[in-house]
Amino acid sequence: MIFAFPLILIALLLEASALSLPLTLVTIVTLSFFYNQRQVLFLAAFFGILLDILLLQTIGISAIFFLIAVFLLFLYKRKIEDSKQVVFIINLITAVLYALIIKGTVSFFEPLTVAIFGLAFFVILTKFKTLKNKNNNLSFNV
Repeated sequence: MIFAFPLILIALLLEASALSLPLTLVTIVTLSFFYNQRQVLFLAAFFGILLDILLLQTIGISAIFFLIAVFLLFLYKRKIEDSKQVVFIINLITAVLYALIIKGTVSFFEPLTVAIFGLAFFVILTKFKTLKNKNNNLSFNV
């Protein structure tokens, strides 16, 4: 969890200052495949409110959307597998819904770019997780 906080903070700062892509949302959704429900729901609420403050939006609107997206993902997590295709589709759907509901407009490239970012982030986190498991297995065998 210590690893997740700085990643979401970087995504939040990039989204609030330089990019108009919903990087915070995609980062939180992708992290929900790796961490338990309580931790991710807390991060979704906290960073959603912080994002609204930084973007000068109605406070809580992003937090509510993040919480609903993560809650629905955890609700159906047992029925879906953690594969690259699923992560890509979920990130694409959440990016389109976020653009429609929060921003009011949807471009073709924004959700696609965000979904590709989420997929790359998922692949990197999967590699780190397998690397960490290999290192833990080696340390116990010594």
